[in-house]
Amino acid sequence: MITVRRTAVAVTAVALTGVLAGCSPAEVRQSAGSSATTPASLAIVLGAHANSPAPELVPQVKELISQTVGAGDGVSVVVGQGRPDVVPMPGVVHGAANSDAKKSQARQNLTAIGAVLGKARATTAENDLLAAVGLAARSLSPTATGRTLVIVDSGLQSTAPLAFQDKGMLAAEPDQVAGYLADNNGLPDLKDVRVVLSGFGDTAAPQVPLSAAQRKNLIAIWKAIFERAGGIVEQVDQPMTAAPLTGLPAVSVVPVPAAPSFAATGTQPAKVELDDQTVAFVPDTARYRDPAGVKELLQPLADQISAKRLAVQLTGTAASAGTATGRRKLSLQRAEAVRDTLVSLGVDRASIVAKGVGSDWPGHVPDLDADGHLLPGAAAQNRLVIVEAKAS
Repeated sequence: MITVRRTAVAVTAVALTGVLAGCSPAEVRQSAGSSATTPASLAIVLGAHANSPAPELVPQVKELISQTVGAGDGVSVVVGQGRPDVVPMPGVVHGAANSDAKKSQARQNLTAIGAVLGKARATTAENDLLAAVGLAARSLSPTATGRTLVIVDSGLQSTAPLAFQDKGMLAAEPDQVAGYLADNNGLPDLKDVRVVLSGFGDTAAPQVPLSAAQRKNLIAIWKAIFERAGGIVEQVDQPMTAAPLTGLPAVSVVPVPAAPSFAATGTQPAKVELDDQTVAFVPDTARYRDPAGVKELLQPLADQISAKRLAVQLTGTAASAGTATGRRKLSLQRAEAVRDTLVSLGVDRASIVAKGVGSDWPGHVPDLDADGHLLPGAAAQNRLVIVEAKAS
């Protein structure tokens, strides 16, 4: 949750569904005149696209806009979509001689900006959030003090190089995603820019909602990206719940894997693949990111193993990072971590065998690009603890 300083400027509510009280947008644009080139110290990326709730400005963001226009600085807006666009904005009126006139100007400015935000809509398919952020960052004045970028979006980019509908991307390790983009010149320039995230992980039909763990990792991925790009990142932890906009171009749906279940099929051993979306480890370790969450997830699995007196084999696998010896060691340690958790949940230790195979297993998918860089989504598919069980 971010904290925003109160100002003496009239803090008038900005709503996406209409303009603010005060004079009409036409009057403001007329009075703005040559002020249309007012340097922007605040840029807003507005995810007004399909598969997401209609973008809302939470109170903290409204106040940032109030502070900006009250100081006479400009605001730029970019609509997040397949081909992001900068929205034409009215100039900020400033230079009033007294306090009352300044408050009137602030109301006029907020009215005009609110009218623009209320009409913003995606006109092209998909969501290229990285490109939108880059465009918005470029619209900020390089000489402005305290440059701020507000991103109101679901965070589910659907275009390369960060297409979350690609298998494994929701479970990718945040630092690896940021590193891959950096290695391939895919980061926007956010040096010393305050980046405020709002609405990340919030979805609307036909997009299936994310689990708490998936939303947490999605936010961590974007934080890692923006921090690697030089930004100072904050998150507004307030969900977007508005009804989605209608009649918008399509955005690809991101598949959301369900929590694993344990059910034998015919005479074959039951098999469950625990990946980073279900049992997430701290990178390069066998420590869980969320130990309590892993226990809650694995309890039904432990109950079935105990009730059916199953013999269990746990096989740890790894991505292609590091040495073959290191991969086998880490994959074994992760399989042993799952074994220890199942034992703590009531499973007989003698019924479990744990082994680590590193990246040497039949299901391994290619996870290096032509230059030898680890592909984050493919690498996530290779980081598993495979549970296989049969009657003992």
